[in-house]
Amino acid sequence: MVNEIQTQILAELRQIRRFLAILTKKERQEHQQWVKETFLTTEARAKMFDLIDGTHNMGEICQMAGVSDETVRLFIKQLVDAGEIEIEQVGRERIPRRVHL
Repeated sequence: MVNEIQTQILAELRQIRRFLAILTKKERQEHQQWVKETFLTTEARAKMFDLIDGTHNMGEICQMAGVSDETVRLFIKQLVDAGEIEIEQVGRERIPRRVHL
């Protein structure tokens, strides 16, 4: 009984998510363009942004993007201040992830 109710709730939530995706498509595209124009002004910034997916810590982003830790720190601060990403503390690591996908 409980599993059946949970399955129904999950199906409804998925349907709601699909409807919201359809209804907000234009706004999401405009937002993505704004992010690109505002923050992704160099190849290094675009690469860092791609790596901010919730799976890489800040040190990994530095290495993979080929930039300094200060560059990553400042870029992440800008994105946090703009509400584009959140930082999750996992042990001693800080893992940035995008809020808007």
